[in-house]
Order: sequence, then C-alpha cells, then structure tokens
Amino acid sequence: MIPYLLDHSKTLTALVNDNTAGLGALAECTKATVTEERNGEFSLSIQYPITGVHFKDIEVGGLIKAKPNETAALQIFRIKKISKPLRGIVTITANHISYDLGKTSVAPFSSIGAAATMTALKNNMTGGSAFTLSTDIPNTVNTFTNTKPQSLRALLGGQTGSLLDVFGGEYEFNNTSVILHASRGSDSGIVLEYGKNITDIQQDENIENTYTAVMPYALDGSGNAIVGTLQTIIASAEPKILNLDLSEKYDIDETPTAETLNAYAQAYIAANDLATPSVSIKVSFVALWQTEEYKSIAPLERVRLCDTITVKFEKLGISATAKIISTEFDVLQERYNSIEVGDAKSTFASTISGIASSVQESATSTAGYLDGAISMFTSLIANGMGLFVTKEAVGTTGGVKFYLHNKPTRAESQYQWTINASGFAVSQDYGETWTAGIDASGNALFNSVAANEINAMKITGSTISGSEMGFFATVNSSTFFPP
Repeated sequence: MIPYLLDHSKTLTALVNDNTAGLGALAECTKATVTEERNGEFSLSIQYPITGVHFKDIEVGGLIKAKPNETAALQIFRIKKISKPLRGIVTITANHISYDLGKTSVAPFSSIGAAATMTALKNNMTGGSAFTLSTDIPNTVNTFTNTKPQSLRALLGGQTGSLLDVFGGEYEFNNTSVILHASRGSDSGIVLEYGKNITDIQQDENIENTYTAVMPYALDGSGNAIVGTLQTIIASAEPKILNLDLSEKYDIDETPTAETLNAYAQAYIAANDLATPSVSIKVSFVALWQTEEYKSIAPLERVRLCDTITVKFEKLGISATAKIISTEFDVLQERYNSIEVGDAKSTFASTISGIASSVQESATSTAGYLDGAISMFTSLIANGMGLFVTKEAVGTTGGVKFYLHNKPTRAESQYQWTINASGFAVSQDYGETWTAGIDASGNALFNSVAANEINAMKITGSTISGSEMGFFATVNSSTFFPP
C-alpha cells in the first residue's frame, strides 16, 4: 500500500478518523519500510525522489500515514529527518505518532495499581490530549510514583520506576491509543527447527550456555575434589554437562559431602534456567518468495509482533518458546522483509525522546549511570547481527578502503562503518555523512561519551554539569542513549 502525506495542520483526532488520502499519496516512493520492536522502536523509512509530486510538501514535523503490518490499522508517523539528496533520492525518517508523548509534562503524583496509574497519568498530564491510555494488567497493589515533572514517554519505560519497571507488560501503540498489555500477542503454534526449516550460523552461540545436566563438585582444604551425583535437568541423547564448582559454599575447615553438593546443585538449577536456549534468530524473507525454502517459513507471514513461536534444538533434544521481538514490514509490497525471534528484552530506553540526564547527586548515582550504560552497550553488542564487507581500491599502490555495512550492499545499508589510512568513521545515513569516529591523529568525534573518569588538559562544551561527589558531562546536548 502506498503511504500518503497528511495535512498536519489538522488535529491528531481528526487525522486518525480521516479516511481520505490527505494531501496525496507518495506514489513515487521507491522504498518504504516500517520497523517495530517489542517495547522499542516504531519507525518508518521512505525513499522518495526529489522529482516526486509531493516533494515540496514534505517537511520535518509533517505527518505520513502508512501500513505497519498485515493486520494493523494504518498508523500515523511524524517526520523526524529528511536526508540530503543522494542520486536524486532523499530518505525520510519518521517516528510513530506516540513519540509525541515525549513533548508532554506529567506532574508529580503517586497511585496504586496498573489501571489506576493509567488514569492518574492522564489526569496529571499537560499536552497530549488526543492520546488515550489503557491496560489489561490486573495488578492492584504495586505503587507507582512520579517524583518530578517529566514526559509521559519517559514514564512509559526505560528508567527505574517506569510503568514497565513497576508493572511489566508489552506496549501496543495504535495511533493515539497507548495500551499496556499483560501479554501482547498469542501463541502462533509455529515451530522453527534448526537444520530443517531454518539454519542459523549463531546456533552454537544460542546454546552455548544451555545445559542438560549439572555435575557438582568442590575442593576441600587439601585441594582434593569432592564430587556429587550428576543432576539431570532433562534427558538428552547428547547431554551437555555443566561442571559446577561449589567450593565457595564451604568454609575452609568444612568438608564438602555429596549430599550437600547435590542440594546446592539443585538450588542452582532452580535459580538458573539452564535448559532453555537463548534464542536470537533473524528470519529474512528477501528473495525467498518463489523458492522451495520459502514454503517452510511462509506461516511466519501471519505472525504479529509479540506472538510466541517454538524453536527446537534437535541436537540437544530440547525446545524453547520465544517471542517475535522485531518486524520489518515492506509497506509497498505489504509483506515482511524480516522478523526477529529472540529473548524478550525491554528495549524501550533506546526510543525515549527528550529525556535529559539530571546532574548526578553522588558518586553512587554516577556509577549507577555508568553501569547502566555499560549494561546497555554490552547487550547491544552481544545481540548485534553480522555485517557485510566491501573492499575498495585506493590509489595504485595496492591500498584498500574497507566498508562494513548492515545490508548486503552499501546502497541499501543505512548504517555503515569505514576504515582507511585517515581513520575510522561511522555513518547512519547510507554513507552520506560520517558523523562519528577517530582520525589517524587521535582526534575523535562522538555523539556522546560515557566514562568512569575523564582526564583532560582542557574541556570546552555547551553543557558541563558536575557535583561534589561525581562528574557528568553532556556532549552535543545528547545523552549516552540517543532518542
């Protein structure tokens, strides 16, 4: 379905109910995709020629209506960025209209229970009058507290004490309707099985920390190993055993016994989900539509974000249930480009807009910020997908320039990395500009910096904040986690 441009002078309520084509269809667009993540990103990307009929009408802050998946209603997206023309084509980046909740202000209040909190949020919110808030979470005992004026979007998730933090759940954004489900989606009944209808080069990583049995042991005061009994979690034709060192459970003058080792092992098994694989699979539909392989994954066309599927690991004789955590939908072709199946993680922090970091009040809070940054960065790297490599000859002496990119070709890759004799650089706009990196002289350019300690001869910037106990700097007026 072709997306179309809306008259953003009209109210959101009127636009949601408007079934016309607005200012007109963006019929000349060459590509349009919607990416939606569980409790995370919800955005639209369109490639549009500068010769298009409505090019002059496209502006930052404007609104576009587009289909986000097979089953949902058309959704409104607000234009966030328009790139410079590249070969006569601009890339329009737009966020779901729910991002407008980042412009609101919610006064301090306290409430008890999920439903009551949704009502209190609405009653204490200035701005965002077109939005409705609801939940089916039955919790009536947990206390939610907003201690300072901040945007509703900040309170939805991504920070300590947020709605997700207090009540859990999964968000559904349907234009101006915000719904916090206890569990969004349903069990699709679809099974993906390694070696049959799906293959994944990261299979070994997915099952690296998965075990079917535990062998407990401990070293006594003389350094001798006392071994317990093999504790089977699940029967497997090819058991994978965790050799569990429990020496720290015993004092130096205490002798381990098989009985206590077995008991400690059982407690460890109960506290750690050792038998469930960590699932992270991206299923691509590109170029599969007419192939034999496509038949085995065709049912995935019908799944929705947050639906549950089963992933089987025949090698270990076990299976895991996992959610659809991300979808990329081709708006023009009305079909998925890809879906991602994985461990359900709250990624809402990376989508929050307009949250400014406050001055840190103590070394403890500063350390907590850094720990959060490290944790988020570690998760980002650990769950990152593979890259594609392009080498480009430079000069006549045999030198090469390397490009790393997130799609098979550079032309379709929004995110690119390059390294050459001048340095290392990063681009987020298809290689049009290189906005971060470090040159051969050691000069660096970054959007933001998180550091335990900064030593410098001189610091110059627009905003530098500090306290007696710690130091925190905002670089280029953006926090470590971009909106």
